Amino acid sequence: MKMKKRLLRVMIAVLCILSMVLPVCAEETTPRVTFENVKNTNPDLYISKEVENADDRYEMPDTRFTFTLKLNGELAEEKEYRVYDETGKEVFKYQDGESTEDKEGKLRFATTRSGNFTLLGGQTARFEYVGAGTQYEVTESETDGWTQIRPAAGTSLRGTVAPAGSSAEFTNLYEPTVPGQDTADLKIVKNVSYPDGYELPESASFGFVLKIGGKAYANQIYTVMDNSSEEAVSTGQTDTEGRFVLPQNTTAVFAEVAADSDYEITEEETEGWRTVGERVRKGAVKAPFTSVRYTNTQASFVVSKSLTEGTSEDDFTFTLLNNKNNVWGEAQYYLYGSDGKLLSADRKQTGTDGRFQLKAGQAAVFVGIPAGTVYQVKEEPQAGYVQRIPVSEEGYTDMVVTDSVEELTFMNEALDTTGELSVLKKVQSTTGEDPLEMDEFTFILKKKDGQTPVKDAVYAVAVGDSESTFKTDEEGRFTLKANQTARFRDLKPETYVVEEVDLPDEYAIAEADRIKEGTLGTEGLVFEFVNGYTPQVLSNLILHKLDENKAALADAEFGLFTTPLLTDPIGTAVSDQEGKIEFNGLRLGTYYLAETKAPEGYACLEDAIKIELKRESREEGFKLIVDGKTYGEDDTQNIWFEPVDADRQDVHIRVENQRSVTVSYAFGIGEHPAVQLPADSIIAKGTTGFKPEMPKEAAGYIFKGWYYEQNCENPFDEKEAIEEDLILYGKWIPETVNVEYHWAEGTETPADAKLPKKQTVRKEQPYTAERVTTSENWIFKGWYTDPDCTTAYVDGTTLHDDLDLYGKWQKVDAVLRSADLTAYTGGTSMDKDSFPTARFLLSVNEGVDVEVLTFHTSDDQTFTVSKADAGTELVIPELTENYVHSGDNADYEDDRAAGIYTIELENGPITAETADGQEIAVTYDPGQLVVRYVSNPDMALADLGKITTDVEYGSPSKARNTPVAYLDRDAEISTNGKESLGLLGTLDEKANIALLHDDILTGEAGGQEYKNMLTDRAMELLPPDSKASDYNFDYAYLDLINTNDGNVWVSSDKGSTIYLPYPQGTGEDTDFMLIHYKGLHREYGMGIVPDVELSVANAELENVKIEKTEYGIKFSVDKNGFSPFGLVWKKDGQEMPKPVDPPKNDGEAYTPTVNQAVKTGDTANTWIWLVGIAAALIAVGGVYMIRKKK
Repeated sequence: MKMKKRLLRVMIAVLCILSMVLPVCAEETTPRVTFENVKNTNPDLYISKEVENADDRYEMPDTRFTFTLKLNGELAEEKEYRVYDETGKEVFKYQDGESTEDKEGKLRFATTRSGNFTLLGGQTARFEYVGAGTQYEVTESETDGWTQIRPAAGTSLRGTVAPAGSSAEFTNLYEPTVPGQDTADLKIVKNVSYPDGYELPESASFGFVLKIGGKAYANQIYTVMDNSSEEAVSTGQTDTEGRFVLPQNTTAVFAEVAADSDYEITEEETEGWRTVGERVRKGAVKAPFTSVRYTNTQASFVVSKSLTEGTSEDDFTFTLLNNKNNVWGEAQYYLYGSDGKLLSADRKQTGTDGRFQLKAGQAAVFVGIPAGTVYQVKEEPQAGYVQRIPVSEEGYTDMVVTDSVEELTFMNEALDTTGELSVLKKVQSTTGEDPLEMDEFTFILKKKDGQTPVKDAVYAVAVGDSESTFKTDEEGRFTLKANQTARFRDLKPETYVVEEVDLPDEYAIAEADRIKEGTLGTEGLVFEFVNGYTPQVLSNLILHKLDENKAALADAEFGLFTTPLLTDPIGTAVSDQEGKIEFNGLRLGTYYLAETKAPEGYACLEDAIKIELKRESREEGFKLIVDGKTYGEDDTQNIWFEPVDADRQDVHIRVENQRSVTVSYAFGIGEHPAVQLPADSIIAKGTTGFKPEMPKEAAGYIFKGWYYEQNCENPFDEKEAIEEDLILYGKWIPETVNVEYHWAEGTETPADAKLPKKQTVRKEQPYTAERVTTSENWIFKGWYTDPDCTTAYVDGTTLHDDLDLYGKWQKVDAVLRSADLTAYTGGTSMDKDSFPTARFLLSVNEGVDVEVLTFHTSDDQTFTVSKADAGTELVIPELTENYVHSGDNADYEDDRAAGIYTIELENGPITAETADGQEIAVTYDPGQLVVRYVSNPDMALADLGKITTDVEYGSPSKARNTPVAYLDRDAEISTNGKESLGLLGTLDEKANIALLHDDILTGEAGGQEYKNMLTDRAMELLPPDSKASDYNFDYAYLDLINTNDGNVWVSSDKGSTIYLPYPQGTGEDTDFMLIHYKGLHREYGMGIVPDVELSVANAELENVKIEKTEYGIKFSVDKNGFSPFGLVWKKDGQEMPKPVDPPKNDGEAYTPTVNQAVKTGDTANTWIWLVGIAAALIAVGGVYMIRKKK
């Protein structure tokens, strides 16, 4: 079972809102800009790293993870950020590493020129003042030994920064590799990705084909695990082709696959779903397990609607456009409410005009649009609202569907329009084609008579969080772009006329709607102008492709794009024998012409050609701008016009290709990291200034550059022309750091202590500090990272910088040691918690008089120890112990989680002084508490009486329905078999001895339930021809415990007599056999005894002598003779066969005998069952960080 170790992530939300007024220079165009009011809202972006452990048996390395940040599509170069750890403390950077200590010498955290930065697990990077409406993309680089699980591997997190800030959270799973094992589990994980916070509308199953060693893995059994609960839900079997089917969010576990064998997994296509990454995965099976993760998604992008404050029942209208800027009709989406729940199970569609509507709090999740598709979403303006996010009235442009589903946030602010005149400008397509460029539209503001212009009238146009302020000109003219609103706030209440004039040729408006008239009152006045857009073809583009000799060049492939992303072209063509390519039907807008494939032997154009067709004026038509340069009719060399008719003239562009050479990359001689080399570069022959591709950064190595020779003697010179194919060799050198050792200053050190020498070691590698020999009467306290020895160094820490270690010694005068104990979950102790009461043993050096010492705790309590008590186990009420679970190093408030606990002191360290004030060094040596499993820890803590029965003395007087232990009246009871540990009770009650009887062993191992393992072992005492199906089997786990001392196990020096109730349907006339599984205690998986399979196999079987009485089945147990017992009888009530001698165990792991597996017990009164190990190994969810208080 996968054990998770999830680090706490603390978000520190800080909203910084600044308001300011910025001057803006006047423009030459009308209307004139006078000033701009800016509401400068700059929220922060938080990027967090969480880590989980797939197997808690192995420690996770302290790894740095690398991220790349883009803001508004550009790399965030050298952008400063702050770092916080998992507790919320700020982390500072110094020359010698990172620390939460705020001191002088701090260095800044900043991204590289490539936008890269690193985080440790549990850390959060805070990028301040990013700004509302900023689009971000965060990508994590692959890290050896780690798998990105949230978001899915190979995907990034993309979004728009909200006014209150935004966060991006990455989670990686550590999957250890352990060499030297013969077999391993192969886990094929199927996840379904859907936008966070939205209910998944559909479920699906997915087909796979598995090959091992190149052959179909046919007819193989696998277990299906639920990815959320991590519990087995079913089993399956591959068919003869190795095919199997997995439901979403489950894992197929193939057990005992040969380690180091090659696997090939192919996911079959599933209609309506796309696979993130490659469908075919190959690799080697590594022990203890190998996980291959597949993620599928059907979501393409999300459009969400919200208001900055409050809510509204108004409908807000949006338009979806495709890569050609055509309206996208019948695009499918699911509609969601503010709680992320589906408002309808049926898919909805955009209208034929590409429009759809949302209310505030609603979201549309679009599905079925392939990755790589270019799209655009914009919102129509609405009276009474201003769009704050996105910051452009054009909405979200040049968007591309990727495996990282992006949420497009549209956030409006409701306006107070009291006394305002608002002029809204809308454009609607008449043909389905939307404008490629945002044209400006001209209006005239007049008074009621329709003749008198309102000049110098101030109006505001909001763009995102900023607002620009303008004035009308002398003629009352002002301009707006589509989707903008002009707000006149200072007009006097009277009747006004607004007239739209000088419409561009592509736009039309009914004459009745071109002039608006209305009276401005206190409630405000809105004029809405809607133009119909009918595109006009202005030009065809004819490309002339030539070679280096000016001859026509055929077979050059080009694509014409409307986005600089160069994805999803609006047209493709190949040059003909005359070298000509033609793209027809260009209209106003910006285009990108890119060569996608060069003829053989030639290099592609390095950059796309940017072509802009812009409106000059209504009279002069359009102007042509190519790569930033404006061309006229007199240009004839490489770009020229050819008139076609009165309304159209074609654009001709001549492009030359050069012969190509190939630059490839290889590793030079010497050590290098396992990084992927750049792909070959195909460039024009004779190129100078070529910049080779840079390899990915590799932790622990420095890339020194590219060289001409494999021995890396002569570095590549960018100034040299490349006339032929070239191989460049990369050179790396390992990074190193220095580790220097010191004895702690101001502390006493043994005279014979030897300080380790300074070392130079590999950077980014785990490092274990040097060991020192302990001197007599001294304790080496360990290595610390600071001179004051407050922060201990942890062996295995990955070194990123030089390290100074400080060794600390302590002279030993007295040792306080806590006694080791073993108990079961539940019970009470002296202070009413469920842990046993700790016992302490004090020993002092020769020459130290213990009776003159006063001991002090850290919480100012004192105690003394008499000479008689020194050297014996004591209960010291002044000491407060913590029980720290070895599995997760957490302090637990109760013992419901079985395992090994270290008995630490909460109010330590302990100090001591003599009567004259002389300080005596005291060392605390923590003992261990082993808590054995019970089947239901919560029930045991709440009502222990359900699984225990108090012992009785003497002989029974009546039959009981639970097992009962009878003790000799003169028996002496000892804790854990040691009289020195005493027999303790609570503060209110004395010790209470009871017989523990627990529940069934419900887990599995090796494909068989544990109870069936016991049955298989029991069959060893029956004749070889016996069949398990002919017998009933009941099992009991019994032990004596002190329920008033944390359920510590106890023993009676005279043994115990046990009476078991007869199982239902049996009695004194039934023939039974009682089997004792000697030494099979509940300490599996703790490192104390072998795992359950081997423990069951190694248990010695004993045929216990029984006596059938009117009070039950009677048998005797010696002082330490408790462990599981099995009761066996024949189903037909006949006499049991004579037991045979069991075979000698060879110490090998238990091998299940499948044909003997039976359902244990056919009776209703199955008395007491053995504990479920699988459940007991998991730390219970209700366990908190606690302290045990006295």
